[in-house]
Amino acid sequence: MLKNWFRWLILLAVVAIAGALLPAPVQARSLQEDKVVFGGTYVLPRGEVLNGNLTVIGGQAIVQREARVTGNAKVVGGKLIVQGAVEGDVSLTGGEAFINGKIGGDLRVLGGEARLGKHAEVAGTIHSVGGVVRREEPTGPRVGLGSNGLPPWDEAPGPNAPWNHPVNTPLHLLGVVIWRGFLAFLRAVALAVVAALLMLVLESPTRAIVQQMEESALIASGVGLMSMALMPVVLLVLVITLVLIPLAVVLGMAWGVAILWGWLAVGLLLGERGAKALKLSWPPMVSAAAGTFVLTLMADSLRLIPCIGWIPGFLVASLGLGAALLAGWEAWQRQQARRSTSNGNNTTLPPSTGGAPQNPATPSSSS
Repeated sequence: MLKNWFRWLILLAVVAIAGALLPAPVQARSLQEDKVVFGGTYVLPRGEVLNGNLTVIGGQAIVQREARVTGNAKVVGGKLIVQGAVEGDVSLTGGEAFINGKIGGDLRVLGGEARLGKHAEVAGTIHSVGGVVRREEPTGPRVGLGSNGLPPWDEAPGPNAPWNHPVNTPLHLLGVVIWRGFLAFLRAVALAVVAALLMLVLESPTRAIVQQMEESALIASGVGLMSMALMPVVLLVLVITLVLIPLAVVLGMAWGVAILWGWLAVGLLLGERGAKALKLSWPPMVSAAAGTFVLTLMADSLRLIPCIGWIPGFLVASLGLGAALLAGWEAWQRQQARRSTSNGNNTTLPPSTGGAPQNPATPSSSS
């Protein structure tokens, strides 16, 4: 069985290397032409249109004047300069943004800093949790970009610029925190109900996933992380072929189900460990619901921490996904073994050609 795990990991490693060797334009392109910037610099030239979403992780993106992003713009620990337009929402998590253009949706700042220029327009609402949204006062003329990669401060308006959004007021922050907490509570309750129903109809496969987490947590985590990294590339390749789009849809749905199933299995494990620590005897449905509720609520709460808040939930989801994949692989192997055994037992000799069958132990009489 151990050799099978190593073969599985080697196969995933080969696929990972193959995905890493794909040309960069192929990796970045999809039906919507979404753009993801990892640690580099991306410039959307003047007059160009990005038909999709823009995601910046630890890098820098510049949307020049008269350029347009039709989707959303998300920044995680990076920098975003918008001098053109973003038709969707702009979300900032632990990074910097200079907005001197138009935002068609909302502006959300979580632990970051957003600076608005004199031409900035936000059609939606502005939310700030642990971050800063302000209009900078000029500090003198500058030429070109500053040392921090942001536009010169002489483009920023003075403190008397019109401002109609309640930003960073205690009442506003309290309302945002209450609303986010309410949404997190609803998500936790919904997943707890799903976990209870799952134990009602699929308890045995779910316990197989839990067993994989208990017996080989490191291997399951590795398989889950590689799957998280490779599956988007595989789906992208399938979508590019156009003919295999239905297969990509089915595979994507199966991948999502595996992630959810793995998350609920982690909730079951957490609930049973908690019940054991409290010396309580809970039915499996109650353990799964309680553990999933606590797990989901904790993951949503940690997401409020800038830059690192999403990491614990991502690692837990990777562990559950890897355990689900390993459990599915082991179940498939057992099924193949049973099928081979069944085919071997059902093998019979062909009937004799003519006459009644003779007993091989009784010699035939000669006339």
